[in-house]
Amino acid sequence: MPPLNVLYIHAHDAGRLIAPYGHAMPTPNLTRLAAQGMLFRRAFCCGPTCSPSRAALLTGQSPHATGMLGLAHRGFSLSDYDRHIVSTLKPAGYTTLLSGVQHVAAWDQVDRIGYDEILTRDGHADAAATAAVARLAAGIPEPFFMSVGCIEPQRCVRTDRWKYVRRYGDKHTPVLPNCDDGLSKDVFLAAGWAKRTLPGEALYDMLFDPTESHNVIGDPGLADAAADLRQRLDRWMAETNDPLLQGPVAAPSGAKVNDPDGLSPKEPPQEIP
Repeated sequence: MPPLNVLYIHAHDAGRLIAPYGHAMPTPNLTRLAAQGMLFRRAFCCGPTCSPSRAALLTGQSPHATGMLGLAHRGFSLSDYDRHIVSTLKPAGYTTLLSGVQHVAAWDQVDRIGYDEILTRDGHADAAATAAVARLAAGIPEPFFMSVGCIEPQRCVRTDRWKYVRRYGDKHTPVLPNCDDGLSKDVFLAAGWAKRTLPGEALYDMLFDPTESHNVIGDPGLADAAADLRQRLDRWMAETNDPLLQGPVAAPSGAKVNDPDGLSPKEPPQEIP
């Protein structure tokens, strides 16, 4: 069988509230795509923020293994851009193209990834999609890989039934700058979210509590489940050389970070010397 072309379409903060997952949301094109292909119902995000999760998907490695622990436009980067899938596909004869957002390298450093062609750096859906469609219509040497993108530290492990979360660091309340400003945030703040105490450990029943609302880590009847997941997490962290095992992970020089005790992501960030 000849090599397959790869069209990688990714949206920002899409979620799964779309028709293929059973929600009353009209997404006819995604519904048709899901019907003709494979729909993953057990897919998991590797990081709680944008760049780390994107990097994990495109390298096949966890964020702490790639070095991408923060946002690309704030000074974080892959420790080795040769780990990006583009570096694997190009020697195999693939033409590699980017249209729109990527967020694995800073906006002015996208060339570090190594795409053969950058069709547009405009992340708006119309611009990225239009450029991609035009290039496809013009013909691309096959096989090709085309990426089309439009616009608090913790570790966890889970089984089919249980999810275990362990928090690190000495911050025991929400990091408010991690949440964008808006009406939803205003409602949370009015309800006392800023003063909510976050537990050092949490255990959630994913069958009866899929929204992770009730922490049952203190239930004596679930001690065996908690102990099993603690061991699984310890083993995974050791196998992947998780830097948290050596203590707090510092932001790299040049990174821009918000005060964790601040309120808004719009507050001026501090640049790490």
